[in-house]
Amino acid sequence: MHINSKAQLEALKNQALLFPAGSQRRLAFLNGLGPIHFAWHTNARSHGFLLFHWEVIKQFKAVGAPAQFGGVAAFKASDLANFGAPYNVSVSVPKGDVAALRNFARAIEQWHNNAHMQIQMATGLDMMNPTTNLHLREFWRLHYFINAKFEAKLRSYRQSGSQSIPTVIASIEAGAHSSVPRI
Repeated sequence: MHINSKAQLEALKNQALLFPAGSQRRLAFLNGLGPIHFAWHTNARSHGFLLFHWEVIKQFKAVGAPAQFGGVAAFKASDLANFGAPYNVSVSVPKGDVAALRNFARAIEQWHNNAHMQIQMATGLDMMNPTTNLHLREFWRLHYFINAKFEAKLRSYRQSGSQSIPTVIASIEAGAHSSVPRI
């Protein structure tokens, strides 16, 4: 069964926005996200690793959830190296090459799995539980780092320099539909 994760995330955001701005709204989003995140990890994917987490961060920001952690900034490469997870993904993505984008997605997802473990070992935080790790600032810092890498690859992939990242993602979802579960 494919989970329409994008629609679920949009619905979760809309539900959370019914709460007053502040902690109650942010927690409604984070608590609702846990089961969606777990299901994404354990069921057939309608959206691949990068597309799913890009959408998660978009909705996370839309409800003001970074404020739950006093703001969120991406880890620096040096932070990750200090945890024992140096960033070493070197897949290039030429303009319009969806196969290269899939290869990048596979490589960075594998790197990410190790990064979760290394951060957990260094900090003692439970970074491996997809239901609860999203309540950790370090989870978001890691995924902001990954999002930045993804967006850089999307800039090299896009058809023209004027295309926005959301437009590039929409074109992938519409035109490279069979690749969506693997990006």
